[in-house]
Amino acid sequence: MRTRDFVFTPAGALRSAWRIAIFVLVAATAFSVAAVVLFSLWNAFMAAAVARGAAEPFSGFGVLGTIFLSGVAGVLALLVAHLVSLRWVERRGWEMVGLHRSAARPGVLVRGFVIGVLALAMPAGVLMLVGWLGVREMPDGSWLLLAGITLIALAPAALFEELALRGYAFSVLREVWGWKPALLVLSVVFGVWHYANPGATVQALALVSLAGVFLGMVLVATRSLYAAWLAHLGWNWTLVALLHTELSGIPVPVTDYRVVDTGPDWVTGGSWGPEGGVAAGVGMLLGIGYLLTRRARREES
Repeated sequence: MRTRDFVFTPAGALRSAWRIAIFVLVAATAFSVAAVVLFSLWNAFMAAAVARGAAEPFSGFGVLGTIFLSGVAGVLALLVAHLVSLRWVERRGWEMVGLHRSAARPGVLVRGFVIGVLALAMPAGVLMLVGWLGVREMPDGSWLLLAGITLIALAPAALFEELALRGYAFSVLREVWGWKPALLVLSVVFGVWHYANPGATVQALALVSLAGVFLGMVLVATRSLYAAWLAHLGWNWTLVALLHTELSGIPVPVTDYRVVDTGPDWVTGGSWGPEGGVAAGVGMLLGIGYLLTRRARREES
């Protein structure tokens, strides 16, 4: 094989492995820069607040703040990588990755968020009814404030993961393999991505992989990465703001109450949180079935 054949297809296009490699290289470089700048600015801000004796309002920044800043850095980096890849490698528009204007229609966005919430809230509600999830009182606080902070903090992190695994990389692999193998492979990557989270088990990571399939089906059914992002956000927001429980094994600050595991861990998720239990898997499978039906109807029309 000639060197040119290793890099280019017979039609003269850059091979998919090189296209993804360029995307990853640009994203990694941009993330390094964005993370250093954002965390340096935050540290400088906090130092100035401490010097003025005004740091107390930010003392609870903690886990949610780190998630927010890391998410913002990741989103900025991946948007740069998407821009470079779409404009100079693909020479195509944002519709290739489901980020075009019509993909952000309000109805599509609302459906994405709602299906993300319901896929977890419904099985969690059933577990509460049968007594396998319980409610423990916590110190008083503002539920509305926590819900708002949670929404703001989790939004960039959810978008970061969607851009990374269901954006450009998925679009390239879908063209080469078809959407089903591409979705399966990247969903497994999504599961492995969470390997280092506290309390990770084989079952928890398998269910995270299933969540990757679920979120990928939102993209396939709606042709909107915005919808997949909001489904992801709705899922995470349900865990933290409604259930006041762990986020993929990561403890988060809560007020008023916390939903705790009182049943078999294999059903409830145990220390990983409700998303790591079989009940959540059933919720996702129902959601996938609905999305497959929707996609089939769209293709028939």
